Amino acid sequence: MTEIYQSQLTPESDTKKQFLETEFQLLQRAIPAKETSTATHNIHSYPAKFIPHFPRLMIKHYTNGGDFVLDPMCGSGTTMIEASLLGRYSTGIDLDPISYLISKVATTPIEDNRIEFLTNKFVGSLKEKMKPNAVKKIDLPTDEEFPNASPFWFRPEVMRELIFIRDQMDEIEDSELRDVAKLSLSNIARDVSNADPRDIFPQRDKDLLVRERKDVYLEFVRSLKRVTTKIRKFTLGVENKNLAEVILGDSRKIEKESDTFDLVCTSPPYAYAMDYPRV
Repeated sequence: MTEIYQSQLTPESDTKKQFLETEFQLLQRAIPAKETSTATHNIHSYPAKFIPHFPRLMIKHYTNGGDFVLDPMCGSGTTMIEASLLGRYSTGIDLDPISYLISKVATTPIEDNRIEFLTNKFVGSLKEKMKPNAVKKIDLPTDEEFPNASPFWFRPEVMRELIFIRDQMDEIEDSELRDVAKLSLSNIARDVSNADPRDIFPQRDKDLLVRERKDVYLEFVRSLKRVTTKIRKFTLGVENKNLAEVILGDSRKIEKESDTFDLVCTSPPYAYAMDYPRV
């Protein structure tokens, strides 16, 4: 935490509401980007999310250890990560399958020996199996099956390599490790595509040359290493291994007792400003 932020926070001198308002203002000015990527925060790219310090403040001031926190539009799981690190139970809900996957992986502690299965045994096996002749046998999806798989967005050989890795991941028996591998692959999909890396929305000038081809296997291994490193840090920071529950669905239709939660903390989607499906 920055010195300016630490020095100006004096909860004894203000009411709780005034104190929080002061903290939020200070946070917006004082928090460097590197302090928003601790634990499993930013484990996967996600647009227009709030920094973890906001839910951290709310959870600290309005709940106690063992309380229950709800995020009805959990996005990338920021609130849930903070709740787990602070020893609170949490439930996150989201309609988006990618949000569900990000939040689930980001809030699931995994022991080192299981992570090593992915980073050593699975990666080694994948390298042995991912031979050119094996990759060439992969059938490309049709436009009806996957409209974005066209050569305009992905080189055919890149798409085959992505599918090959996905098929190998599907054979991982441990569902939590399988989710980690899926998230790591999702992380590189845009990087190995033909999309312009300078734009937040996926787009490509059809008159310009295709981007330089990247090694899909190496990019996946780098992504997996980064993801598992963050999971290790998160695992070390939580005492209870079963604090978070992630639900894929519409929060308006999830049946929970009215007194289940002690705090609701969320960052609603910017539907008017952000085209989430495109991003």
